[in-house]
Amino acid sequence: MMEEFQPASTDGDLLPVVNQRDEAIGARPRREVHLQRLLHRAVQVCILDRQGAIWLQQRGPAKDSYPGYWDFAATGHVDPGESYDQAARRELREEVGIDAEPAPGLEIAAGERTGWEFQHLTWLRWDAPLDDFNRAEVAQMRAFTLEEIRRACGEHCAPWPLTPGVIDHLPRLLRTLGVAVEDFVTA
Repeated sequence: MMEEFQPASTDGDLLPVVNQRDEAIGARPRREVHLQRLLHRAVQVCILDRQGAIWLQQRGPAKDSYPGYWDFAATGHVDPGESYDQAARRELREEVGIDAEPAPGLEIAAGERTGWEFQHLTWLRWDAPLDDFNRAEVAQMRAFTLEEIRRACGEHCAPWPLTPGVIDHLPRLLRTLGVAVEDFVTA
């Protein structure tokens, strides 16, 4: 799967480049990192409520990858000098207006399907509405039932196109948290 990257206002942002052991070896502009498929770091935060709903964000139209797709509630790159935990907390504040510390979930190795990102997928239980999100980056926020997500994956993401991260890693995270996902379809 080859991902296309449209120009974005964040193209010049510096991202840490890492080696196969996820050790920082330098920094490059974001667009260069993506186009040259350099290994780098990212975080994703899955927000769950007590009723079992999973909050997803619809990525804004100006995003460089997967614009308009549904993704985890808060996602982003790890900045130079920042830890995965710090990045997850920052992304929660920036994208959904929550100042909280998400719990550890999964560590995902970099590869083509992750966009050459080492990803840390964390999670947070949150029962308040998510109305105060960053509308410059996020088109909308919505709580999905597990059945709706199963259906979207089973119907090749119709009517809600999901990012590869949601398709690939949400079932694994939910199993880790003890949620039954036997019927979940993955790519």
